[in-house]
Amino acid sequence: MAPTFAPKTEKKCPEPDKCTNVSAIRKWNSKRPSRFTSNVVKVLVGENEEAFTVHEGHLTSTSDLFHRMLHGGGAEFKERIEGVVKLPECSPETFSQYMEYLYFGHLFTNTTEDKLHYAEHMHGEMFNDVVADESNKEYAMLCELIAFGDYVQDDDLYNAAIEAFIDVHNVWGGIPKPAIVTTAYQKLEAGSSFIRLLQDIYVDDRVMDAMFAVNNYTEDNVPPNLAGFWFNVALKRTKYMDSSNPRTCPWKKDSCQYHRHKDAEKCEAKVNENEISGVIKT
Repeated sequence: MAPTFAPKTEKKCPEPDKCTNVSAIRKWNSKRPSRFTSNVVKVLVGENEEAFTVHEGHLTSTSDLFHRMLHGGGAEFKERIEGVVKLPECSPETFSQYMEYLYFGHLFTNTTEDKLHYAEHMHGEMFNDVVADESNKEYAMLCELIAFGDYVQDDDLYNAAIEAFIDVHNVWGGIPKPAIVTTAYQKLEAGSSFIRLLQDIYVDDRVMDAMFAVNNYTEDNVPPNLAGFWFNVALKRTKYMDSSNPRTCPWKKDSCQYHRHKDAEKCEAKVNENEISGVIKT
């Protein structure tokens, strides 16, 4: 009797959502991201020139400054010839965050999920202290990234850091310390959209006077270049003196108003229910 063979049945994956199909992994060479096949560039960061190695394609994909440095003509762009970029005024911490964004597409927080859950179970002054401490660590980091995005003319980074800054405020509820405003004025133009965001947050928040006391801001020691900022804040807050006046939170209604777009088109807000935000990762 001739042997009989049972028809071959396709094995079904018990968890199809987690199953990796070979055909989904293999891609045509033409689909290979050019940013990973480009030359590498050495970036010397900070006063001590800490060295970072980055794919040229990543640096030039969204940054106009790096694109001119590495692809521009003329002898003034020695970076293109030497393959070395120097950023003496940038901190290694900020550039490391930038590299993570270039390669992973996310800004990673310094705050842990445990810290957030821990704060949620606190009350009174202890809760306020944790919120102020954790939120301002994030604010300081993101302020530096926003300023760096402005410097290297990377609108993608600038906008992502703006969204992350708004998310920190929405999650923690604390407002930036005046030191954040000082840093912003030192590194950005007075008309920057980020400074406008800071002003809106201060105008909207009802505990700003307490923050002034905590940070020792008095009539005599407000830096001269910030006088206009605080004057505008005080002027706009006058119509919100009545506690019955509802909070406006303009950043929640339209965060794109604080973004930069070369084509002047509005963007859609990124929302991911499984993350703190579309750009912040813990």
